[in-house]
Amino acid sequence: MSLAVLSQDKWTGIWEGKLNVGIVLRVVFHVNHTDNKYTVSMDSPDQQAYGFKADVVLIQGDSMYVGLKQLRVSFNGALMNDSILQGTFTQGRDFPLIMKKVKEVSKIKRPQTPVSPLPYEKEDVVFFSTNTNLQFGATITYPSIPAGTNYIKAPTYPVAILISGSGPQDRNEEIMQHQPFAVIADALTKKGFLVIRTDDRGVGKSTGDFSKANSKDFTNDIMAVTDYIKKYVHADSFHIFLVGHSEGGMIAPMVANRRNDIYGIVSLAGISIPAVELMSGQSLAILKSTGVKDSALHAYEKLYKNLLFSMRKTNDSVTAYTSGIKILNKWKKTQPLNILNDLDISTEKNQQLFIQTLANTFTTPWFHYFLNYDPRSQIKKLKNLHLLVLNGDEDIQVLKKENLEAFERYLKKSKVRSYTINSYPHLNHLFQHCTTCTIDEYGLLEETFSPEVLKDMSDWMLKVL
Repeated sequence: MSLAVLSQDKWTGIWEGKLNVGIVLRVVFHVNHTDNKYTVSMDSPDQQAYGFKADVVLIQGDSMYVGLKQLRVSFNGALMNDSILQGTFTQGRDFPLIMKKVKEVSKIKRPQTPVSPLPYEKEDVVFFSTNTNLQFGATITYPSIPAGTNYIKAPTYPVAILISGSGPQDRNEEIMQHQPFAVIADALTKKGFLVIRTDDRGVGKSTGDFSKANSKDFTNDIMAVTDYIKKYVHADSFHIFLVGHSEGGMIAPMVANRRNDIYGIVSLAGISIPAVELMSGQSLAILKSTGVKDSALHAYEKLYKNLLFSMRKTNDSVTAYTSGIKILNKWKKTQPLNILNDLDISTEKNQQLFIQTLANTFTTPWFHYFLNYDPRSQIKKLKNLHLLVLNGDEDIQVLKKENLEAFERYLKKSKVRSYTINSYPHLNHLFQHCTTCTIDEYGLLEETFSPEVLKDMSDWMLKVL
């Protein structure tokens, strides 16, 4: 097919393509033409990355070259017609990429996200806690009362308090345009529960400084949410469930052990092993998912554990960096160059950047507390409640085997009324059915939360009631 020679204004607009790098990612170019000059910015919507400005833009006739030095990205293509641009996308290696001119960027499908009109009541609330001196923004949902119903006392419903995972989360626990907590709240409310989901401190309508807080502070926040919802007119204060995801599954036992009014806990990829073990396993699983060789993983494991044990002793980043560099220098003397290359720490610059990043991260208030926290003591203390523990088989952030084995071991030593432990094939950390099961895939999947897990969770809650 011969290439069409097109006038330059045909370039202006939005160009979108799908890049296959093992997973399929959307790439978007925004081409503008002002003052006789073309400018291009690039988005990677599926990675939540936007607005990268091209350093080099060369357009001549029907050919285009775009270069982005900060990303080490380039694209070299040619127009096939006025709406098709075919070329090569380069980042480390070459990938074929066909771009289509579009009026707007394609929208991600999230079919499980609830949309109005809802078959139940929904109320957005703001409340203040004197114990924490914080304001919290939240959404409460509960079953609709049929019109014309006469009652002396307002009907009440068993309560589910949703507790989010690590990082600043809004009330829907939104990640990559997925809203897991909106989906969970929808499913539980339809089964007859009153559900409250809350913005984390410093997020949305909630006040406070998230960056200065740790899991103990978040436990205090959930204590405040529980105190508030117990007084809500439609809340059955005798049947309160804590539904925690990831870190939220760690916080739930901490809350329950400070109260005597928690009826049950649902732990969704909750944590049951010491943080150092968790972080080590998680780091190796994530590296493996990106294609790092087993020989490099084995060498990295020893280094990473030594760094974790050293850095958790201090909350000062300079001290952590100094000790980290000593550990790295000692470790690299025993490693061949190919291992350092595989881990991308063969140069002194990369080694310093690697240690500095860990030192800055691990000495933050949240990480310093987390790395020194052992959830096993809290699990053993649990009593007089029901517990459901769920994990995805393909979870690379909270590894199934080690986590569920520890839950089983320590729940046997507790005084809980009952417990159930289950795992699910082909599910990742967000409880999505996955293919590559990498973190990058979270946003590419249309499914927000496994319907099977939603059913099992609500069925179990109704059963123990």
